[in-house]
Amino acid sequence: MMTFDLSNGYFESADFDVKFSGIREPQTDVPIIEIERSDGHVVDLYNEHWLRSVVVCGDEISFEFVAADPAEITRLRFLEFRNLRVIQPDDWAKGEADQIEHLLVRSSGPWSRIVLKAGGLEYEFDCAELRVDFADDVGMK
Repeated sequence: MMTFDLSNGYFESADFDVKFSGIREPQTDVPIIEIERSDGHVVDLYNEHWLRSVVVCGDEISFEFVAADPAEITRLRFLEFRNLRVIQPDDWAKGEADQIEHLLVRSSGPWSRIVLKAGGLEYEFDCAELRVDFADDVGMK
């Protein structure tokens, strides 16, 4: 197993609230594969989308997913992230690179609030906000 840890061995309590923008607040402590937009439309990331990119830029980490229709793009943007830890299992295969397993938003406590399993990797971190953009909302392509 390979682990990439940006927390420098320091972990502070994740006892804070995560703000949700563009989606309805998900249930905590339950792995989810679908997200519900603010307008009630459900986006199935597991069955209908593929991971296209992961980008770290400053204090933001974003995951971009594309559907069978390339105009349908969903971007999960985690703002003011910290304590990033990425785990790659020993049996990782390149065929997993475009898949998502689930998103987990944990309750407040002394652990990372966000766990996202995508691309065959496990990302754990804290963030101040999860902002979700959709191609039809913001004109991104």
